[in-house]
Amino acid sequence: ARALILGLALVPVNVYLLMYMEVATNQGLAGSGGGPYPSTLSLFANAILFLVVLALANLLLNRAAPRLALHRAELLVIYVMIMISTAIVSIDFLDVLVPMMTYPFRAATPENDWARTIIPHISSWISVSDPDAVRGWYEGKPALYDLRPWIRPVAVWSAVILTMLFVMFCINTIVRQRWLEHDKLQFPMVELP
Repeated sequence: ARALILGLALVPVNVYLLMYMEVATNQGLAGSGGGPYPSTLSLFANAILFLVVLALANLLLNRAAPRLALHRAELLVIYVMIMISTAIVSIDFLDVLVPMMTYPFRAATPENDWARTIIPHISSWISVSDPDAVRGWYEGKPALYDLRPWIRPVAVWSAVILTMLFVMFCINTIVRQRWLEHDKLQFPMVELP
């Protein structure tokens, strides 16, 4: 329970830091934005940073109050939570998915004729077509905070993402024994943690 609570507390911090580094404009705190991109590496640097900070804090806690120190399994649970949140919020996942939900409606012009050739084929339950919501997304206008046009597409895509994660977990469960015990595969992504 401690690991889940601590992991749930650290996930929003991780998401904020990722968004700041990978997506934020140059109007950030220190003029940052446009990188670094820790989620583009197979071993997420931000997750390793969290793990190192937690391990150092745990080392100090182990000396001061050994009963409160986290166990290796708890550290691993927190690390996995940070890794999964990084994979979902990364610049190559949600940063691509969300604009794709609105782009055809934003980019449709009389010249490209998308209103006739493309938009009729896009299901309303996977995209945001409300003109105020689309304008708000791209221009940051107050209409962005009207979440009604976003509820159904976000719910549908969340279900797709959760299903995809569940299927990947199931596949890992199926092949885990063969990979680890029979084939003796090494996994550099989990070796460090």
